[in-house]
Amino acid sequence: MSPVDRQNIVRKLREALSRQRDRLIGYLQQLERQERAIHDEDLAPLREHVAVEQEAMAEMHALQRVIEPLEELYAAASPRRESSVPALRRSLSAVREKVLARNEVNQQLLRERLSAVREEIHELRGLTSQASPFANIGAPSLLDVRA
Repeated sequence: MSPVDRQNIVRKLREALSRQRDRLIGYLQQLERQERAIHDEDLAPLREHVAVEQEAMAEMHALQRVIEPLEELYAAASPRRESSVPALRRSLSAVREKVLARNEVNQQLLRERLSAVREEIHELRGLTSQASPFANIGAPSLLDVRA
């Protein structure tokens, strides 16, 4: 493989890793906004967050499918390692760990909020199932037909 080909592989791998890292940073910011929406009990932004989250996950999955073959080419084509590629991998891993941690926090907050809403619903159902004071007065026995 020519030196130009090696440089192109390294350049493309760096670009893909950088895009992946940038997308993860954007997703992390999205998770922070989602956490604020959960605390504020604002449902409208939560729906938007779910849509953006699905889009971000699909894009990151597509980028990962590009990165894996590039890493294989990089390993085969470049006997001496670029210093920027391992640094980008470490940076990407650090951001990925932050995203996973933030996502876990948000999931826990949502579980707690769901539990509170279920409890409120249970309490409201309990209020409606209480017997009315007029429930046991009996059935009417006389009917006035003069009207």
